[in-house]
Amino acid sequence: TWFPEVAAFYESLAKELEADGVDLQSVFGPGAASFNLPFAAHTLNLGPAVCCLLHHDAQNWPQGICPAMAVGKFDHTRSGQFIMEEPKVVLELKSGDIILFLSSLITHGNAPLADGEVRMSWTCWMVGGLVRWLAAGCALLSSLTTRVKQERYAARSEEFAHKGWASLLTLSELKERLASRRQA
Repeated sequence: TWFPEVAAFYESLAKELEADGVDLQSVFGPGAASFNLPFAAHTLNLGPAVCCLLHHDAQNWPQGICPAMAVGKFDHTRSGQFIMEEPKVVLELKSGDIILFLSSLITHGNAPLADGEVRMSWTCWMVGGLVRWLAAGCALLSSLTTRVKQERYAARSEEFAHKGWASLLTLSELKERLASRRQA
């Protein structure tokens, strides 16, 4: 994986949730253990002409990597480009390409498809509410009625935020990792 620290952090969150009785993998049914993806949520957009207006996913965990894959029959040079507003980037993603980005923080969407084109997508993400649930001691935020509980939540939230940001790699770190893989 390009983000092993993110995967390890997601897996540690999943273990905490499992200890509280929440099984994130059960949605995939029998054999889910071999699925091997650490994300808490997945969406299959089956189209046939998936088009996403510009938005940011405010309910996703801000430090969470979100992979998105487009599949179908479309001309990526003429339509359906992936748009990221703040960095002012437009990407021509071919069918099967995957982009990894912070969907909670970056406004994103895609250009419309040409007539007759087909595009579907698959996205994964970490649900912000699950992280808040864990930070709150497996409780609703509305139940944190004492100062002690609120301070514990604030400290745990800060810990999760720090771990989340620390698990992301810089471009230089990604390049170093790629170079070391090529040498191996």
